[in-house]
Amino acid sequence: MTNPEKQAREALIERLNGENPDKVTATDRLRLFAHDPETFDFDQDEAINLLATIDEAVDALRQHDDGGAQSGGVSAAVADVLAERRRQVEAEGWTPAHDDAHDRQELAAAAACYAHPSPSMTKFRTEGYGGALHDYPRQVPSDWPWHPQWWKPTDRRRDLVKAGALVLAEIERLDRAEQPPEMPAL
Repeated sequence: MTNPEKQAREALIERLNGENPDKVTATDRLRLFAHDPETFDFDQDEAINLLATIDEAVDALRQHDDGGAQSGGVSAAVADVLAERRRQVEAEGWTPAHDDAHDRQELAAAAACYAHPSPSMTKFRTEGYGGALHDYPRQVPSDWPWHPQWWKPTDRRRDLVKAGALVLAEIERLDRAEQPPEMPAL
């Protein structure tokens, strides 16, 4: 488990054991269950409800058509943004629990940096975490919310895809934050 995954898992466990365990979503509990099935419960009804929600979302995406749609009903742009968001979660470990900790608009700020045309791509080398050397673009945006090692512009379209995925992550974070606590079953 990578350090971000471990931090996200620990944050989830903290929320589960904290004052608002109802704020932990079904997908959060499923992630915990996948990593440690002996410790975390995930009942069949909850799994069925989560799968139904996912199926509804997939169906809605398939029905989406914006003129640039491909045969599946989703444009290449939408598919790329969703694939980037999935990559951020699966490869980088930026799970919903991790995103929930960024409650000062950092995700939106990062998206804005990627959406704005990139600065000079001239690189410089500097020492990063743990003494490793990293190449960074010379001009990291002044409003970039994180360490320069995470500023990774590529080409215009790819940067916009990253921006879209970050906007999606921020919207999802806001939606989770506004969810009323679930009522206990009677």
